[in-house]
Amino acid sequence: MVAGMLALGGCGGLASAPLASGTGGALSAEAADLQGIDADIARHTLKRTPMGTWVSKLPELRREKMATLLSYRAMDNDLGQIALAPHLNNLERAGSSTYANLLVFADGPDQGDSRTYYMRQERTPALLSPYFFPGERQTELNSADPEVLRQFVSFGFSKYQGTLKVLDVASHGGGYQGICADYAANYEQMALEQFGNAVKAGLKGRKLDVLNLLACLMGAVEVAYEFRDVASVLVASEDNMMGDDVDLVMNYDTSFGRIADLPSHVRASGRDLAKALVADAHPERARSGAFTLAAIDLEEIGEVKRYVNVLSNALLEAFPAHRAAILAAWNGTPFMYRDRDGVSSHRDLIAFCKALIARVPDRTVQAAAADMERVIKAQIITFRRKAPEKGLANGLSIYMPAPDEAFNEAYRKTRFARDTAWPRVIRAIQN
Repeated sequence: MVAGMLALGGCGGLASAPLASGTGGALSAEAADLQGIDADIARHTLKRTPMGTWVSKLPELRREKMATLLSYRAMDNDLGQIALAPHLNNLERAGSSTYANLLVFADGPDQGDSRTYYMRQERTPALLSPYFFPGERQTELNSADPEVLRQFVSFGFSKYQGTLKVLDVASHGGGYQGICADYAANYEQMALEQFGNAVKAGLKGRKLDVLNLLACLMGAVEVAYEFRDVASVLVASEDNMMGDDVDLVMNYDTSFGRIADLPSHVRASGRDLAKALVADAHPERARSGAFTLAAIDLEEIGEVKRYVNVLSNALLEAFPAHRAAILAAWNGTPFMYRDRDGVSSHRDLIAFCKALIARVPDRTVQAAAADMERVIKAQIITFRRKAPEKGLANGLSIYMPAPDEAFNEAYRKTRFARDTAWPRVIRAIQN
């Protein structure tokens, strides 16, 4: 993990807040930085629009900053009409600062609305930040195309360099099925492997400190395992993620301000930022779009894979003698939110382990389930959930279709399915 961030600067709070504990020269450095940014915006402005300031070129980076946050808003779907504008305004409230760069790729439901923003910190209701159209003209991009994601990641982290690297993605999610549905592209979405390869190619040998997935069902062991080479920490929900108050799921300005207020000698890490994002979200609010939210350590996620294999082999060995008890534990584990076709079928892995321990009178299975539970808990950095989710959700889900449900062939395309015996357990359940 990349350590070494003084703060996410003035991303949250007033611009002067992170300078309170700094040196006298820091204020003049910020003033010069902001003046240069404003001069660039004025020089390249083409038109003021309700969606921000259309520019021919985004502001130049004058020096490397402590952090760069790229936000990929793939909302060319039903979320775009209700969520894109409040999401962009929320991001603008956080904004860029002396210590942090904040760039946004936004693709909404209208034709020709694919834009890249440099978020200039503003706290007005209006969207004022500069944006440009990729290719320097109004265009429509497919946000489910891995090449679009790769180009944004490459552009953002190369042009706006920061020690701490964060990628934030907001769209529809389907766990192992993928993310970033684009309705204008025939409901296409990116498979996990496509997403991971695109981000990896865009990073050019670097690694994300935090991958924040603001999408349903992405807090799954299949997702975490797929992205273990891409990021150090994953922030995601194993349940439904959006809902009514979509702009209240993440409070970036609060989270970044929390990091910015750290004393100047404290260096924040990706884990610190991930914990802040989870702490400042609103999973407990009645109308919040976050039912659960977890920060998951990906550095040791291979251990989860290893113990899933141990548990899988124990279950397969126990099936002849304990099939009924294993089925009772499987069927007794509640589903997370299921998609409209009923084929996502995620269930909490710890809840399943507890059911096995309670229902299956086989010591090998019970020991494997207890070890599995312990290892998962070790990977959960922090976790929050709504009260109704107690006992149902614990931070990390896994694909567990009903015995009479068709096996989703998309599952075989995940690295987790290829590297574990879990698909064999599913076949045993369904036979």
